[in-house]
Amino acid sequence: MNFKNTITYVSLDSIREGVGASQVLSYVEKLSKEFTMNLISFEKIEPTLEQIERLEKQGIKWSPIAFGRYGTLGGMQRFLKLIQILPRKQVIHARSDLAAFASLIVNRRGVIWDCRALLADQRRAILGWSTFSIKFIIMRLIERYVAKNSSRIITITENVIPVLVKRYRLKREKMVHITTCVDQSRFKPTQILGKQVVALISGTVSDAYDIDLMNLIITELRRRCDLRVVVSLGQGHGEAWTRISFDEVIRKSYYEMPNVIASSSFGFSIWKKNLGVALSSVASTKCAEFLACGRPIIVNQNQGDIGRIVVQENVGVATYGDTQVEVDSYAKQILELTSDSSIESRCSLVAKSYFDLDKAVKDLTKLYQELERQNV
Repeated sequence: MNFKNTITYVSLDSIREGVGASQVLSYVEKLSKEFTMNLISFEKIEPTLEQIERLEKQGIKWSPIAFGRYGTLGGMQRFLKLIQILPRKQVIHARSDLAAFASLIVNRRGVIWDCRALLADQRRAILGWSTFSIKFIIMRLIERYVAKNSSRIITITENVIPVLVKRYRLKREKMVHITTCVDQSRFKPTQILGKQVVALISGTVSDAYDIDLMNLIITELRRRCDLRVVVSLGQGHGEAWTRISFDEVIRKSYYEMPNVIASSSFGFSIWKKNLGVALSSVASTKCAEFLACGRPIIVNQNQGDIGRIVVQENVGVATYGDTQVEVDSYAKQILELTSDSSIESRCSLVAKSYFDLDKAVKDLTKLYQELERQNV
């Protein structure tokens, strides 16, 4: 086989829903025009032969693996299965710490660590682990290993780059910023219609989200306008969403989300402030999708790069506190934005400028070609 033009993309998540469908599958389908793509993913629902053959027709060899059980034991089982199936040559694009760790055990050259978040720090903040927790130490050791040994590191925020460079004494040239992105051929701007204001909270609503602050804002908005709060649940959600002061809960697939967003006025994506340094690595795909559809968003001031972007471009609200005065200000700002006649076009332009899928594919193509030349 000619390994020079073959890339293996590894995802520990399903590619048929959520981020897998919006990012991984969209990436791989476009990249298959330039490379022979091998795709490895872990699926909770076994794909049909028709689904596998559809990708094969595009030049994508998909090797779906059963996700198996949850918890630590399930994670270890997936790790061992991954080691068995990974190629010992080829450039490997490993999405997440564990995927990169497995890839480096099998193939020390040409491994790209796609750092989706500072997972160890995030888990410690959410679950209350101590600095000396065994799980935290193991996760940080894995993070250190993949940071030191990967050929390149992709980050989805610019804010996390100096954190990783300082933490592991890395060269800045090793880092590549390719943000979370949106396929604007699917998510298109639509006009905000109707007198009722519709707030949408979508995707995986985990314990990382600041439900208390969202509820404070919802309460103030209900005082000011005719508000409807819709929760659209994605795969893998916990019970955190049940604490939201919602009016309706729906369950929609990724492919239905453009229509769901089109029926809303704005989106929520507020994470907890106590995530600390982990907050610098956060970049919710839902934020890019909201903006692409012409919808302003409410986020954290220090949430990855998005807090800075929404303020700078006037396409959303960035929260910084939870006093009544601050909550009043957030409610006032978002209502002004939803009634702004130019908000749809402004949001769409920001999505194109910062979160464009086609630009990300070009950057990945350049990165793959660079590593292929080094590994010849």
